[in-house]
Amino acid sequence: MNVLSIIDSDLTGHSAMSMQTKDLAKYGKLSDFLKTHTKQTHYTFQVKKCTESDCFVCNLCPPRLPADVFETMAFLPDPTLDISREHYKEFAEVYGCCTSEEDRPSLKAPNEKNETDKKRRSLLVAGKVRMAISCALCLKPRCVYSQCKLKREEEGAVRRLKSSKVYTCGNNLFEEGGRYHDTIVARVAVNCTSPVEATYYSSTLVSFPACCFHCGTVDNLLGPEDPTIATLRQQYAVVRPICLECFNDGKAPKTWGAQNMRKKRKV
Repeated sequence: MNVLSIIDSDLTGHSAMSMQTKDLAKYGKLSDFLKTHTKQTHYTFQVKKCTESDCFVCNLCPPRLPADVFETMAFLPDPTLDISREHYKEFAEVYGCCTSEEDRPSLKAPNEKNETDKKRRSLLVAGKVRMAISCALCLKPRCVYSQCKLKREEEGAVRRLKSSKVYTCGNNLFEEGGRYHDTIVARVAVNCTSPVEATYYSSTLVSFPACCFHCGTVDNLLGPEDPTIATLRQQYAVVRPICLECFNDGKAPKTWGAQNMRKKRKV
């Protein structure tokens, strides 16, 4: 029997395999279970049984630990900085406490990374984009830059890196001291909350599929016929793609070049 169907009888094995976050609203029991029995963070997905007498899921396979021990069990905490904001608190200090992801290491863009990108300023431009690689965590596409057109062996090295799915936002593509470390690069002063780079859309050498500026998905993008997009296109020279989910979450389409400003300059 499909385990998920025990939680929600409307959920089949096929629908579970193809389900996306936006589809959760269709399955009320599953949504409720996720809210009460799980903790989802950037790094982990944790599930904890409960001892509620009316929980039909956990009653099928109740906790096997002694009750007094089980009650001390808590979800793993998020990394939390101490009062100095320079070091992380010890695990024992935050275990069992309510924590958030605001101190998550991958949200930080260290100054040295900004300096690295500044040194590569002439390279990190639309005319030097050769390929794109997806972050293994957030799945957003990040541009791959090189001064010259990639040779076959260089392109092969990038493709192997893509297939290994180990690249994450803000990291170098190749290890320091390696053959391609300084010649085939990605922007490093970014993290998983950073939007898709402008050079992804404006690349002059490679044409990439349209994707949401905020989350990078290529699915459910608002089309030019959407009233909001149609209005913005009359007001701005550039309107970046946005997906329905991000739009419904309150995020605004990224725009550039107000048309009224251009007209005023001509006058």
